[in-house]
This record gives sequence, structure tokens and C-alpha cells, in this order.
Amino acid sequence: MRKRHTCFLAPSSPPPSLPFPGSHPLFILPLNAPHLLSLHLDPPPLSLSFPRLPPPLLSPPPRPPFSPLPPDPPPFYPPPPRHPHLLSLPPSPSSPLLPSPLPLPHHPVRWQGMYKTRGGRRRMQDTRNPRNNPNTSTSNMGWHKIIIRDGCMYDKNEVLDNLKEYVEEPFVPILYEVEGNSLVFYLEDNGAAAKAITNVNRRVTMRNGSRLIICNNRSPPPNRPLSVQQQEKVMHIMSERYCLELKRLDLKNFHNAPSLMQIFFPLYRTPNMKIIVDIIIQNIPQVEEIDLSCNKIHTLEEIERIIPVCTNLKRLNLEKNKLMNVDCLAKLQGLAIMELSLEGNPLCDKFTDTETYFRQVTFVVFQVT
Repeated sequence: MRKRHTCFLAPSSPPPSLPFPGSHPLFILPLNAPHLLSLHLDPPPLSLSFPRLPPPLLSPPPRPPFSPLPPDPPPFYPPPPRHPHLLSLPPSPSSPLLPSPLPLPHHPVRWQGMYKTRGGRRRMQDTRNPRNNPNTSTSNMGWHKIIIRDGCMYDKNEVLDNLKEYVEEPFVPILYEVEGNSLVFYLEDNGAAAKAITNVNRRVTMRNGSRLIICNNRSPPPNRPLSVQQQEKVMHIMSERYCLELKRLDLKNFHNAPSLMQIFFPLYRTPNMKIIVDIIIQNIPQVEEIDLSCNKIHTLEEIERIIPVCTNLKRLNLEKNKLMNVDCLAKLQGLAIMELSLEGNPLCDKFTDTETYFRQVTFVVFQVT
């Protein structure tokens, strides 16, 4: 309970200098005079109460100048696990930016033959380089051997038709034959078709419900000697490609002809070119134009034999072959031709201007300076 300070007001005769008549002066009695508390006045004194005032408050300290809040730190993204056996869980609600990795027991994948290395050390096969895995090679150049396991029990034409339905890449099988219990054919410079055929492994279904097992291996060019019957077939194909009215023989890309699937007959091999030249000399010496483009011919030794016989030859097409230099054209000296096509051969890349190329070729072939 708060303490109160009490004072009494007593009437007296008003002084003449008071501004208000009838008012009484104010007498403040000290608190340490208890003998005055019993004084009775008429009229009764007026009692007033004054509460104790609290001590004055100090002024608040000055506020510091306004400064913006520091920027938030960038979010923390943990790096990926360094080991494949650490499984990263999705972010939790409490920490959405910090996924917690869960270590799992690591069991390496094993396969047959992974320990068959020198010294017993375990080495993983490097399958990233397609050259180390011939079954998945994607090189477009070179030869590919397609093997159909247990394909001897099926009809060859039916197998080929089913393959062409599943494979969108065009291809021409070379030397399509039976080899043991398998069907085998070759592809030249067509790695895209070889990969597409390998991708349909166990997807091509035959009439009896079985599926074809297909393998693809890199292979050297096949080497098969020709029998007498096959040579007669080559002669028959040449007669179909000879135009009697124009006296023109078309041997362009000869070994990839669809009618030569059972016979591999590339003209860049000297024995095969010898057979072609013999057929020309014996049957069509009056030929005026021969097209030998796209056959990868690298030598003209056998073509030299037709110079004294085929005196009417005016045009010779040797485009897109493998003639390396101008000196190999010396075999054509004495040939009275009017048109010689050499575009697409490596020898053309050795000249920087047309004038030098024309001068060198005419000098070697026609001995004209």
C-alpha cells in the first residue's frame, strides 16, 4: 500500500493583498510535528492525498543507423557419391537441400573369363572402345561377317526376307552360303547395316515359332576360288550388262550385284580381273566404252592386255577406285581413248590445280608434253 502525505489547511483572516476575498492562505504543516495533528479547526480541514511519483526515466539510447540484413548463403548441393554402391535418397522434408546417401553392400559383377589374365589380377574388360568388342563394332568401313546360328534348318530366302522386314538399313549380302549348321553372309563397308542386323538378335520369328540368333564379327575379305560353273555365271551376268547398241559394258560395283550373292567376285583381285579381260577379248573386242568405277581397283596390269585387241575403245571410266599415283596410268599407253575418268581416286588429291593435273596425266598416258 502506498504511503500518503497529509497536510491541513487552516482558515485565517484574509490579508488585504489577497486577490480573492474570502480565500484563506495555505499553510503546509511539516510531517515531523505530530503535536499539530490534534488541532481542531472550524471549519474542518480539507484532506488531500499526493501519490509518490516514480523516479524520472532516463532517455533511451540512440538507435543505430539502418543496415540491411546480410544476404542468405547460397544453397548447398552435396556432390554425387564417389562410389557406385552409395544410393542417394530423395530430399527429406526437414532438410530439402541435403539428400542423405545410404551405403549399400557392394557386390562386383562377375562373368566367365574375367579372372583369366596374367598373374591372376582381376581386370575389367574395356567395352567403351568398340574395337575391343567386335560384336558391337560400329565402323562403316571394312568387312563384317553375319552368322545366323542353326540357320541351316531354315530356307535361305525366307531368312533373308524376314531380316529385311526388321532392318531398315539397306544391305546386299555377299557370299550367302551355309557354313556348318549356320547361315553366313558378308557385308562390305556397311557397318550401319551390320549393327542394325545385330540389334534384331532373337527378335526375328520364323514360321515354327523359333527366333534367329544373329552374331556380327569383323572379318577379312572372303577368298573363294571360282569353279567352271561360276565362271560361266559371271559371263552370263556380263552379257546382261552389255548394251549392244551403244557397245557399252557396265561393270560398275560389279561384286555387289544382286545376282552375285552366291559368288564373291571383286575386280580388285588380279585373278578375277584376268577372267574379265579374257571374256572381253574373246567375246566383245568391238566394245567402245567400259565402266569400271567403284571396284577398288589399285592396279591396271590386266587392263593393259586389251590395248592391242580393243582398238575401238574410246571411253574408259575408272572413277572411285584406289589408284594411288599417276605412274600407274603408264599401263594405258597406246590406248587411243578420247575420254578417261579418274575422279575419286587418291591420285587426284596430290594436285592443287587442274592445269598441273591435266598436264601430268596427258604426259603419262599419251606421251604429250
